[in-house]
Amino acid sequence: MKKTSGTPAQGDKQALNIRNEQPKKVPPTTEQLAMLAAALAHTGEDDSFHLVSRAADLWERTQAYLDFMYSEAPLSEEQLARGAEFQALPKPRKYPVKRDEFAQLMLPRLKGRTADLAAALKAYGAEKLRRERVRQGSSEEPTPEEVAKYYAEWKPMDQPTFSEASWEFFHWWKDYHRQQVSEVRRKAALSAKRRKAASKAKHPARPPVAQLQAALKQSGA
Repeated sequence: MKKTSGTPAQGDKQALNIRNEQPKKVPPTTEQLAMLAAALAHTGEDDSFHLVSRAADLWERTQAYLDFMYSEAPLSEEQLARGAEFQALPKPRKYPVKRDEFAQLMLPRLKGRTADLAAALKAYGAEKLRRERVRQGSSEEPTPEEVAKYYAEWKPMDQPTFSEASWEFFHWWKDYHRQQVSEVRRKAALSAKRRKAASKAKHPARPPVAQLQAALKQSGA
C-alpha cells in the first residue's frame, strides 16, 4: 500500500485503496431495512417508526460514504473540512457509551458542570423530538415533560449509534451555541441601554446656567 500524505480525510481515503470500481446505488429491501432497524433497537419497546426512520437514514449515509470513498474526483475544500471535523470528533475508550459520558466527551469545556451538561442534552433531545415530529408531518413542539422523559430514558450507545449521534450533536451544538451567545449579547446590550435610560431619568441633565446668565446680560434684564 502506498504511503499517503495531506489532510486526515484525504489520507484515509487514499489508504483504503478501494476506488477501483464505482459502486451502484441500491435501495434497501424491506428485509434489509427491517434487519437494520432491529440492529439499532435496544429493547422490544422501541418505537418501530423511529427505528425504521433511523435505519433508512443510516442506509442513505452509508451510500453517500461509499460514493465518497469510490469517487475519482478530487476532494473539495468542503469535503476536506468535513472529513477533518469527523476525524477530530472525540472517541470513547469503550462501548457502550452512557448518557453522561457522551455529554462530557462532546462538551469537555462543561466538564464538572452537571446542570449545564444536562441542559445541553435536554435541548438536544428537544431538537431530536422536534425533527421526528416534522418527519411525521407534525409541527407540534415537544412538551417539557416529553423532553424530561427523553433525557431520563437515554440509552447507552454502541459504536454505530455513537458515531451517528456524535456527528449530529457536533453540528447541532455549533448552531445552538452560536444562538446562545448571540442571545446573551443581545440581552446584555439591551440591559445596558435600559440602565442608561434609567440613569438619565433619575439624573436629568443640568440646565446650562452659564449660557442662561450670558443671555440675560445681553438682553439687559
